[in-house]
Amino acid sequence: MADLRVDTNKMTDYADRIDVANQRIATLDRQLNSLYFSFGLLDVFRIIQADMLLSYSSTLQQCSSYLRETAATFETIERTLAAQDPLNFDPSVLLNTVSFNPVVPDWMHIGLTPQELFGNPLIMLGCATLSPLTTMIIRNFVTDNFEHDGHFNFNILDENGHLTLEGIDIWGMFSNKDSLWSIEGEGDFWDDLLHLHGGIGAMTGGVWGEGRYQFYNSETGEFQPGAAVNLEGEAAVLHIFGDGRLGDDQFGEGASIDLNGAYAYAGGDFRGGYIGEDAYGTDIYGVTARGGAIASVFHGGATYTLTIGGVDITFGAGYDYLGAGGDFDYGITNRGVNGTGEIAWGGGISVSLGIDWTDNRDICNFIDEGVDWALDQGETFYNNVTDGWNTVVDFGQSAVETGVDMWNTGVDTARDWWDSGMDTLQEAGENVLDFLHI
Repeated sequence: MADLRVDTNKMTDYADRIDVANQRIATLDRQLNSLYFSFGLLDVFRIIQADMLLSYSSTLQQCSSYLRETAATFETIERTLAAQDPLNFDPSVLLNTVSFNPVVPDWMHIGLTPQELFGNPLIMLGCATLSPLTTMIIRNFVTDNFEHDGHFNFNILDENGHLTLEGIDIWGMFSNKDSLWSIEGEGDFWDDLLHLHGGIGAMTGGVWGEGRYQFYNSETGEFQPGAAVNLEGEAAVLHIFGDGRLGDDQFGEGASIDLNGAYAYAGGDFRGGYIGEDAYGTDIYGVTARGGAIASVFHGGATYTLTIGGVDITFGAGYDYLGAGGDFDYGITNRGVNGTGEIAWGGGISVSLGIDWTDNRDICNFIDEGVDWALDQGETFYNNVTDGWNTVVDFGQSAVETGVDMWNTGVDTARDWWDSGMDTLQEAGENVLDFLHI
């Protein structure tokens, strides 16, 4: 049997080195904090960016604690095994050496792992809950959320040289949204009959964009023409939000509120044709657009939603204080319609109305059948045009090939006639020379 060797001294040494590095990070963080009031506004933002990456890390602290606890556990087990008689070994003695986490029933969740709020920005607070009350988690985080993806396919001819649009698929996106710190809570009560969600964040915002153009879905091969282009940015010094809903997806009501201090938005978004998928994986077709630029000291709004038979009817209103600019957002799809608009100069009021029938299967099925019929007609028309074009191309190519063959045949015939005439003439000359005895 192979020996199990664990160098607990090295584990403890690694833990000490992690603690030293962690303390150096904390010292550098404190030194950065002392610079906030020594520089201008632009430099302060740069310090904030650096400070977000440097703070006393509870993750490193947990790593060092894990190394020490594991080393201590191995040493305890080693001492316990050394004290046992090899001929009369009792494995049960190890149960008193190794600790186990208590098992709690599935209907109960108890947890408490508080960490430094503005140091390592990660806080999780699990509350003891009993069914039908689910777990509520309050969290605060700062992370780099930069995402990007894309692909480019552009080929209008297939392997046979025929016209096709299936090879055209251009798509790219990027997104970078973050916040200096935020706290968010969410909970479901009474078997999900009541849902509450809310939070607060500071220095929130980001920038994102997308571009897409396609006739066929490259993943499914279905005829799904669509285009999208957007470039948007949004920021707020303080963001408070919350929403609640009572009932289910067929009958109920809900409300939401969104408040922003020192708010700014600029950008545009247009999507037409195939837009994407809803939460149920159903394809969405239509036209949506948003655009504008607005900045205000206070930007807020509230909505009320009434659900009847799976149809959500949403009324909304907003207000800007000491703001300037304008913003609009409109759309019509096979899942709903919405519209809102605002022009602010000093102050501005916005009103919105939206109707969403995503959860009404009868309406969705009826409209989806119409969309599918329209797509089938469009694909049939495209195929007919493509077949006609390819027929013309094939006919032209065949005509060219026939003309070339006729030309080659004519050239070969003329060459044969010339060769035959020359042979006859030469033979006649030789006969004349023979007659003259020359």
